[in-house]
Amino acid sequence: VFDPARNSWSTTVILRVQVTDDTIVQGPRSINVNVSCTAGGVDQSAVAVVSVLDDDVTAADVEFGAAQVAVSTSEGATLNLIVSNSGAASQAALTVDYRVVSGSANV
Repeated sequence: VFDPARNSWSTTVILRVQVTDDTIVQGPRSINVNVSCTAGGVDQSAVAVVSVLDDDVTAADVEFGAAQVAVSTSEGATLNLIVSNSGAASQAALTVDYRVVSGSANV
């Protein structure tokens, strides 16, 4: 590889890749680096896979807003139950699965 800064040939090249930091929990990602050259009339290529590890926190601490909630038995009454995430990943998108199970009341 010709290095114009040194006006010489080199067998080593440093590739600098700018990685943009964010606060989105995405998990690990990868970058494929492909290099190719022609040497002695023969095409040669190589591929390197670079792993980019996510440094954003994934821990969640899901909790109810209140331990007990009361609702009226009148027709059309609704129950508002607050569920919050106070964990380290409170800024991340979070999906909470739930199900309603009858206790002493029918639901």
